[in-house]
Amino acid sequence: MVEVPSYADIIDSIVSLARGGHINLVETFAERIAAGCLADHRITAVRVQLEKLERGPLRGVEIIRPATKAAAREFGRS
Repeated sequence: MVEVPSYADIIDSIVSLARGGHINLVETFAERIAAGCLADHRITAVRVQLEKLERGPLRGVEIIRPATKAAAREFGRS
C-alpha cells in the first residue's frame, strides 16, 4: 500500500492548514490544499472544490492542478 496515498494523511494536512490561522480567500486555501497534495510524488493531479456554506447563496471555488505536463494533457490543460 506504499504506492497509494493515504486519505487520512491528506485530511490531516487540510485540517492543519485550516487550523493554521485565517486565510482571506477561499482560492488561496484551495491552492494551498492542492500544493500540499502535489508535494506527494504519487499524486499526479488534484481537483479541489471548496464551498463557503455560511455565506448565503452557494459560493466557492474549484481548481484542477496537474503535477506534470503529461497529467495536464489528460485534463486538457496543456
